[in-house]
Amino acid sequence: MLRTSTPKHTFLSLCASLLLFSFLCFPIAGAEEKTPPYPPEGSRETKEVAPNPDAAELEEDFPDMDVKMLRTEEYVVKEGDWIAKILKEKGALSDHTLPELLEILRKLNASLHNVNLIRPGEKIVILVKILPSEEGEKTAMPGKRSASAPLKQLKSEVYKVKRGDILSRVVMSRYDLSSKKFITEYIGLFKKCNPSVENPDHILYGKVIRLPLYPPQFDETPDGNHALPDLDKSPRKVAISPPKSIPLQVKTPPAETRAQVKARPKPRKPYVPPPSTKPEHDPASVWNGQEVTLLAAEDLGSIISQMGEEWTQSGEHFIPLKSSGHINLKAESYPIIRLNKGMTVIVDLHSALSNKMAKVIESSWASYRVVCLSTKDDLRSALDKILRAFKYPKIFKKGQPVKLGGDIPVSITGDWIVTPPKTAPGKDPEFIVINLLQTRSHGTPNTIKDYLKPLGVEIIEFPPAEEKEGDVDRKSSLEKAEDPESLIKAVLNLTGQDFSTRLRIPAYASANNDFRFTIEADFYLKIRGKTYIIDLAGLDPEVIALLKDDGISVLSLTKEHEPLTMVSKTLKFLNVKFEPGPHSFSTSPDDTPRNVELTLKGILFYADNGDSVFVTPLNLPSEIGTFLSQKGYKVLVVS
Repeated sequence: MLRTSTPKHTFLSLCASLLLFSFLCFPIAGAEEKTPPYPPEGSRETKEVAPNPDAAELEEDFPDMDVKMLRTEEYVVKEGDWIAKILKEKGALSDHTLPELLEILRKLNASLHNVNLIRPGEKIVILVKILPSEEGEKTAMPGKRSASAPLKQLKSEVYKVKRGDILSRVVMSRYDLSSKKFITEYIGLFKKCNPSVENPDHILYGKVIRLPLYPPQFDETPDGNHALPDLDKSPRKVAISPPKSIPLQVKTPPAETRAQVKARPKPRKPYVPPPSTKPEHDPASVWNGQEVTLLAAEDLGSIISQMGEEWTQSGEHFIPLKSSGHINLKAESYPIIRLNKGMTVIVDLHSALSNKMAKVIESSWASYRVVCLSTKDDLRSALDKILRAFKYPKIFKKGQPVKLGGDIPVSITGDWIVTPPKTAPGKDPEFIVINLLQTRSHGTPNTIKDYLKPLGVEIIEFPPAEEKEGDVDRKSSLEKAEDPESLIKAVLNLTGQDFSTRLRIPAYASANNDFRFTIEADFYLKIRGKTYIIDLAGLDPEVIALLKDDGISVLSLTKEHEPLTMVSKTLKFLNVKFEPGPHSFSTSPDDTPRNVELTLKGILFYADNGDSVFVTPLNLPSEIGTFLSQKGYKVLVVS
């Protein structure tokens, strides 16, 4: 006999059915829906293509899911993309959980081994939510702008400040804008691109700044895109599966202030050495723990910036790892160097990173290098480690010369000479010379630096050398002789000889003076009671013989056309000692590995007042003429 269910049992059965139905139709969103703590960079623009042919079968394959408001679309993975972000941008995550959508994507993308691991350039099928438009057609739902929606970022170009630069002059020579627009518009744009520059009117020589393009141009970047600012140049980018990422905080020792360092107790020493005669801050001195590390970091930043590379020592740096998670570094302890060729170098000032951690970073990104410094490193050894990590095409050993040919051969030596990679034709130097000076007075003269720069050589000295007193305002003292007459006049004046020009003198006279023969002497001199004639017009040999018989010395330069030969014969005729060339002129008086040596064709002799005179047929640039003047030479250019 069957018993009828009581109302109480019927009510309980109904409640259980409703509860089960609610779990099936409205699943709770899992932790996988959470977005990662770092929004990677990458383009957000996609190109729609024809829907996947299997899109119509979604309802049949997944009868338990409401897929009527979804359609498929082929999508090309961009750098920095991951599945959850793409689905969120396309609106698919608004009504479905990530596990549900991943189940569909695995079926639509059977060729992918792991839908969470996608690479730039791959074509995948993704899901897009659609809504009926006002005309009744189905269009992709744009949705509200999410945290990763595009924002506009001002485009700029890197510029290294040169000696004598004025910001307005540099900007107005590059872009089409008036002085009024420079003040009312451009200064504001410049400050946005260079927040660390407090006063645009006072920018240090050698500093690397960013010049915003004008008229303003913008790039679309993700909102809040403060992470991975340097990965846009990386050749290998792999999207991380964000739901399982675990931030790996690399702990570094807190940076001590100089006051704290000085307050540290010092060990008692049995012997107190006499006061050092070294300068207060010797750039090549050994770092004494944390205090000198802070000083050296500033010195390293100054040198690297003058090389045209970007040195950052503020803010935070995020590095995603291939497998899972990311590394967060504070640039104060781990300065970041971004090279123009796309490489990123992390400088570990306190040697806090282990070798294993450094290998983890370098294995995750081929464009990363880690340089670990220790308290045993001085500025020289620290800079040497960093330069080798740059992987420049060539680094010359200390003292190994670089030689430049041409009319004026140049030999250059330095602490380091590197050949940087080419990034812009005609703009980058062929060689960068880096010298660490013991004193500021032993640097390369600015005149030589200015001469070498157009030849593709950039000289960086630290600390910056000071011009010697009196050299700053000293101008080139070049004297030019463009014809034989002006040449002989210049030589006679320099040697302190009294002379007359085009003077008529008797060459022969009879005994009773009834027959006289006179000639015109081009240059007539009286030296210690003797008569000397320098002939340029071309006296006959018989006339010259008559003059010699009368005790007159004659130098004929009629057939000479080489200026240096004319000078040497004139000096020999006047019994003035001289040194034939070529001659070498060095920027360093001592035999040091930091030197620039110029080889010039010419003759050296001493003037009557003791000054050194250099006679050359070379068309000397004004910089070299000024350099020779600074070294105390009078220069005579003959042609």
